[in-house]
This record gives sequence, C-alpha cells and structure tokens, in this order.
Amino acid sequence: MLIDPSIAARRSPWEINLSQLLELFLQAITRKDLIDLRAAGAAALSSATIYRLKVETLFLFERLRAERRAVNASEPPQMVVMPFRYEVYSTDIEELFEASRSSE
Repeated sequence: MLIDPSIAARRSPWEINLSQLLELFLQAITRKDLIDLRAAGAAALSSATIYRLKVETLFLFERLRAERRAVNASEPPQMVVMPFRYEVYSTDIEELFEASRSSE
C-alpha cells in the first residue's frame, strides 16, 4: 500500500494504520544492505497522500454544507459596498505660487 497508492484510494483512509505500515516498511528496508531510495520516496509520498485524504474527510461535511446554502428569496439581496476613494484637493501651479508669495 505504501509503494502503490492506488490501493489506498480504494479504501477508506481511516481504515489504514499508517504508523503500523511505516514501521513494517522501516523494518523491511533496514534488513537490506542497500536502501532503495525510490521505495522510501514512494512510501513518503503515499503516506502523505493518505494523511491528506484523512484531513479532507474531516472537512467534507463543512464543505458540503457551504455548497448547499440555500438562498432566501424572501429577503432582498445585500447591498454591495463600493470602496470610496478620497481625493486630495487639486491645485495648479499658479495657486501654489500665490500661496508661497502670500506666506512670505
């Protein structure tokens, strides 16, 4: 199951005991003189995938509830609040010169 993640996809992720599988994999891989890094990488990827499936099932009901929110037709739709842009008072160069002369 750790080498071929398609086997894990056919089962419920909560039926899979990852700690036991990883312990067995560790025992099997340490018995050999040379460690197969491809098998270790595949085991890491498939165990991460199984953990992800477990997390997704935790949030499944919340996601379904959010998708099924019914629109209440008896209430008017809420107003869209548009952002208001404050502008600085615009001046031209002549007004700036006049202001600088009057302050002298």
